[in-house]
Amino acid sequence: PTRAPSKSPLKDEPTKSPITVSLPTKSPVAAPKAKIYRNKGVCQSDDVVELDGLKAPKKCWLACVKKGMDYAESFKKKCSCQKTCTCMDDVTKSKRKILVPKKFKLPAECTSGTPYKALENVGYCESDNELEFQNLKTPAGCWNKCQERKYNYAEWLDNICYCQKDCPCMGDISNKDRITLFLKEATVPEACCKDLTLAYQNKAKRNCKWVATNNKCKKKWENKSIKTHWCPLSCEDCD
Repeated sequence: PTRAPSKSPLKDEPTKSPITVSLPTKSPVAAPKAKIYRNKGVCQSDDVVELDGLKAPKKCWLACVKKGMDYAESFKKKCSCQKTCTCMDDVTKSKRKILVPKKFKLPAECTSGTPYKALENVGYCESDNELEFQNLKTPAGCWNKCQERKYNYAEWLDNICYCQKDCPCMGDISNKDRITLFLKEATVPEACCKDLTLAYQNKAKRNCKWVATNNKCKKKWENKSIKTHWCPLSCEDCD
């Protein structure tokens, strides 16, 4: 039998290329615009996050927003973020910058019922009656803790709070990181360590400032050490 002629092979149908659907991508949400304040204190908040390595205020603000925090503080090249802002704490004249949403109105200064003032570069009260509390994040928290114990003098340094019962004189004045808290009407006492009236070699102009400038602190006058007796403050011999 003769072979029937074979049918011509079918041509392959063209394959349809898959349809690619591009879904719209969400653009990142821009951080709200911030308003910067100086010398207005810092937001009092129970929810605070501290961030390292953020020296610029705007970078601090953006990092805080990413953390879900609404307020930021840039101070001494450090950044901290606050979730709330119930009142303004540590209202001192410093280089602190705070960043808040542009339309936010700053609240009033924090008070504990007893008005106080927060001072820098005045030292601390040298008292024999002192209490210490660890991990208090703000000067206002320190003040309130001292007031609970009926101590009217307070010192806040490195998140440690010291309460003093009395304040005869001020010590360690050279430490510039301390915040010292007094009753609003209180007068700051004089330094515990102070210079006496000196006229070295019977010359009135050769006072403590002069001997310190002219490297005479190691000398003696009237059989007493200039450094430890006459001029401990100028000669930097204070504790």
